[in-house]
Amino acid sequence: MNYTVDIIDTTDDTHVTIYEYAQKSSILLNWNGGDSKDDQNIVGSSLDFTLEVNVDGGIDAQFRHLFTGSETKYKVQLYKTDTPEEIIWTGFLLPDSYSEPYTNGTFYPSFTANDGLGRLKGKYLAHEFYEVEYSVVTYFAEILKLTNLEMPIYLAPAILNNSGKRYDEIYVSGLEFVKSTGEYETAYEILTQLLESMLCVVYQADSRWYIEGFNQRHLKVPVYYVYDFEGVYEDYNKVNRLIKPFEGLATPTITTVAPYNTVTVSHERVQQALPDTIAVESNDGWYIGEAVEGAIFPTHWYANSSFYPIASAPDYKVQLLTEYLSELDYTKYISLLKKIAVKQYDKFNFKGEFSATVSPELDDDTFVYNNNCIQILLNDEVIYTVTKQFEDTSIEFEFDIYCKDAGLLDVRIIQPVFLGSIDNDTHSKYISIESLELSVISFVEDEIITNTIDEDFSVNKPIELDFSDDATGFSKAFRLEKLDDVDETIYEDFEIAITHKFTQNGNFYNQVSLYNANLIADNIDAVYGKSLVSENEWELLPDLSVIYNYQDGEQMVVQSTTYLTADTLKVRRYKIKDVTEDRADWEKWTDAVYPVERDRYADSVGKVYRRLFITAHERVEFTQDNAVKFNDLVSFDYYIASNYLITNVSWDIDAGQTALVMVKAIYQNEVIEVGTENIPPIVDAGDDLIVTAEVRSRVSGVGYGGRLDAVAYDPDGFIANISWEILSGDITIGATDVLDPVVVLYSQEAELQITVTDSDGATASDTIIIYREVDVDLVLTQTTNFQSGISLVDVYKLTVSPELVDDYSLKIKGMVTLSAFKESSYSTLIHSYTPSGSVGITRTITFFSKRTVTAVFNISKNGTVVVNKVVSTTATDYSEDLNFEFNYIAGDDIEIQLSSYAVIEYSIVNGDEDYYSEEEIQEILKPTDFQTHNMEIFSVQFQQGTGVVNEVPVTKTLTW
Repeated sequence: MNYTVDIIDTTDDTHVTIYEYAQKSSILLNWNGGDSKDDQNIVGSSLDFTLEVNVDGGIDAQFRHLFTGSETKYKVQLYKTDTPEEIIWTGFLLPDSYSEPYTNGTFYPSFTANDGLGRLKGKYLAHEFYEVEYSVVTYFAEILKLTNLEMPIYLAPAILNNSGKRYDEIYVSGLEFVKSTGEYETAYEILTQLLESMLCVVYQADSRWYIEGFNQRHLKVPVYYVYDFEGVYEDYNKVNRLIKPFEGLATPTITTVAPYNTVTVSHERVQQALPDTIAVESNDGWYIGEAVEGAIFPTHWYANSSFYPIASAPDYKVQLLTEYLSELDYTKYISLLKKIAVKQYDKFNFKGEFSATVSPELDDDTFVYNNNCIQILLNDEVIYTVTKQFEDTSIEFEFDIYCKDAGLLDVRIIQPVFLGSIDNDTHSKYISIESLELSVISFVEDEIITNTIDEDFSVNKPIELDFSDDATGFSKAFRLEKLDDVDETIYEDFEIAITHKFTQNGNFYNQVSLYNANLIADNIDAVYGKSLVSENEWELLPDLSVIYNYQDGEQMVVQSTTYLTADTLKVRRYKIKDVTEDRADWEKWTDAVYPVERDRYADSVGKVYRRLFITAHERVEFTQDNAVKFNDLVSFDYYIASNYLITNVSWDIDAGQTALVMVKAIYQNEVIEVGTENIPPIVDAGDDLIVTAEVRSRVSGVGYGGRLDAVAYDPDGFIANISWEILSGDITIGATDVLDPVVVLYSQEAELQITVTDSDGATASDTIIIYREVDVDLVLTQTTNFQSGISLVDVYKLTVSPELVDDYSLKIKGMVTLSAFKESSYSTLIHSYTPSGSVGITRTITFFSKRTVTAVFNISKNGTVVVNKVVSTTATDYSEDLNFEFNYIAGDDIEIQLSSYAVIEYSIVNGDEDYYSEEEIQEILKPTDFQTHNMEIFSVQFQQGTGVVNEVPVTKTLTW
């Protein structure tokens, strides 16, 4: 077989030089892989060759022109001489060195061309790829284009998503490729992270870029997602690999590769949280002088009803302008620019602190900052409203959040209001946010999956995933939607004044305030100028940049590519798009060879490794007496005929020989007998099923029914038999030989097992648990309501209807607000009376009294107090929020009691001390104002079992 090497001058595409003479056995095509199936993710390739120089017939420095500082000037192509359209390999000459002897005779300078993958270590992507989201395939295409080899991309992933199979529709955030120091990661580092997480290898052959999963390299007919060199999807193609017969020149070296003992897959997870600068903005590089007003628009908040926050120097705390109103206006608030994704049953702790520059006065001129209010919303419905008043220069919020449903969480802060005259200086103009924190309760930082393969062996395989799955979008993970895209239907327009214009060095500069400069910098792709055609129209301005403190002065300027005729700009500030669809599939992945599994990403990685290394297999090193490429298979008859995949190649093109390292191509679900070629099937019984009380079986009219959703697959045959078996529980199955039978559940839960058999007799099994969902009401029944004099008792019995079944339990959370009287606890009372038997005579008696109010909140369970909250105070208008929680199981006797009483201490300043009895004096001095206690049960969740609790939240108010 004859081969030709072309050296093409890319700066002059008409200049193609074909060199026909080289030193014997000097043309070597190498793929620098490894010794194992999982050795390397980036397999670079190179072509080494020599060119003949005959001094008698030539000239000195005949090939010196090929020595160049450019990495991409000379393209090298290798192809079969008789079929030049079938290019085997493409690369560029390395600009390393050129040397030749100064002598007569024939000599052979050596050259090397490579595919450019190694050069990616010194290259970076364009700026936007470190800021926003792009698809995984777009990153692959942009990185591979840096090699200057514009070849199509053939992608056969190791792991597929349950619903979104194509990686051009799966995204990663460019922010993940910015180091903590602010430096960008190189293209090589980005490519390595993606390939390692995807269990893939990249290489070139046949004028294509191949990106293949470790579990795809052994397949005889892999299926590829095909993209052009720009990353545009084109097709979904099968490609037949060449299977070369074994033709070893010498005895091969055979090494047995032991299976792993344990594969441990870990991924560092990041919990949902508010941005670091949610309360205090960071300085992006400006400094404040006398001529600069230090104020900016907070980055992470969105305004409503023209109620805008502001962050001012020197500390840039987010501030809210107060308003003189008697009550809150719930239409005026700030909310999160980007809502927080939560899962069903997520629990959070929320903390906040606010400050006012002036504290309220406690006299007749009191200016109370009234009703500083925070609301928590889930899927745009308010689930918590917490309101507090300033009694000092700061207030704090802290409460737990329970998410009944998956969706998007939002934080609203209502515009704070104050009571009193706006002319009085005792009110604060702004309320400052000192801090806001949202933290996940019981968060596990490291997701670790351990898969034991064979305990008889000692090698453990740790795998740390850079990218995994995360439906919340906070961890470094693959996303099935773009989470940082703007919503072009929701925005605010800000008109910005240009205070001065000037031109220097051919550039146009427009001076604005720091506030507006920062607003433009945060929304640089949505800045508009007045149209030159119509004064009433605005046009998007491209290629703007913001310069703080131009020439180290006080000017904040916007640099533009053209002169802006108008004196105003418009900034459109978009809200981040709400990705509201169900994200359950974001955390369902499958081994691509068994495309029916529904596992977490780390589980899928563990399964791939288990199947790659589940049993001992052979590695073979030898020299093959024909040409072999990295994407070929070799059939080797070593006690059993098997196919072997290639891991390292050095092809001597002149001699027609190839030095190879190859590994036996096993890929199994479970250990199978040595000598069989059958790959066992796989079956997934589906997610555990919850059936509701409303779904009645059409078969029997009783019980609780549902339909199962199992899937099965066989990689090298077909599913010949399906069988369901009841492992526990009282349940009936409509048909035991189908994947999706109807089941009717009579007990609280049941466990089923499905077993499938493939066309070669191999089996696989999986289990599923079916639960009956409980639908209960939470009921509070008043059993006591007693008010007399200075005592107050209110008792409720809490019940669950219908009663819980055994092994089910509830966690009940709530808050009680215990209050004191509204009037002063210290008072002077002048009491007038007419002595008995007297007519027209009035006398007075003066009391000085002190009243201590004690409020008690108790919850008893089965006669034992499990919650006890007590407040005792002499203060005026005192209230305290107290959280409580307790568990409930079937049969519990729960009693909730709210009570208050006042102790009145008094002295008689003047008057007849003996006229009234003690009881009569207490009646005279008893409270005439009112007192209110509030109790709310805001969260009821199943600790054990599953179900729905109605009538939550439950609120009771006790007023005296």
